Amino acid sequence: MGKTKNLKSLATDILSSASADEAYLADLVMRLIRIPSPSSCEKEAAESVRREMENLKPDQVFIDSMGSVVARIGSGDRVLLYDSHLDTVGVGNESAWKFDPYGGILEDRVIYGRGASDNKAGLACMVGGLKLLTGLAADLDFTLYVVGIVQEEVCEGLALRVLMEEGGIEPELVVLGECTDLGISRGHRGRAEIEVVTSGRSCHASAPARGDNAIYRMTPIIESVKLMQDGLASDPFLGQGSIAVTTIECSTPSRNASRDFRANSNA
Repeated sequence: MGKTKNLKSLATDILSSASADEAYLADLVMRLIRIPSPSSCEKEAAESVRREMENLKPDQVFIDSMGSVVARIGSGDRVLLYDSHLDTVGVGNESAWKFDPYGGILEDRVIYGRGASDNKAGLACMVGGLKLLTGLAADLDFTLYVVGIVQEEVCEGLALRVLMEEGGIEPELVVLGECTDLGISRGHRGRAEIEVVTSGRSCHASAPARGDNAIYRMTPIIESVKLMQDGLASDPFLGQGSIAVTTIECSTPSRNASRDFRANSNA
């Protein structure tokens, strides 16, 4: 390895080299799209990314206890972590797709397929960054982890927390490879999951007056949540807060009767 380089000089070298990797990045995104990886089914994608990382010869590559794939380069005191997730949501109605959702098709400089935006392109770019760093003849004065996280769509933050706790990783800075139209987004409005439960008295649907329908009790609450949106606080930097009812559940002894009703609101 050559002379130690600081972050500023590394950035200059990386920018001058990045354009040469455009074809590599496009190919990597398309290859990742062609591996279906809905949440909890990321193993094949993780193995593919692991092989890709190993070919770049960083200092360390491994898959952790939850199935996330991790590469490390450098061993400096300042620790950086690049985080992008392997999993995607489902494809929904495949007939509504213009292209095969798992085809990974490039047309007019646009890549189509499930995960092209969220979030396999972000992961490919981070692997591309790892490629650039390993290609530079320099000892790094920092430590960088590049991570492909599992199950982000269904339990956001859990896999990264497990990695950090089990691996003793304490990053000074975390970069999330989410979709921002190439903008840099800093900060977070925060998040709370609020569960509201209404209860009633069960009765048969043929005689609703004999009971107290918990679903009807929930109706004004749901409408109130909708009306709250305009009155939420707004921050000059982060923008206005948001609130939405995202899950509703009803527990009944049968389709012909009602009992308890639940609604979850993510704010």
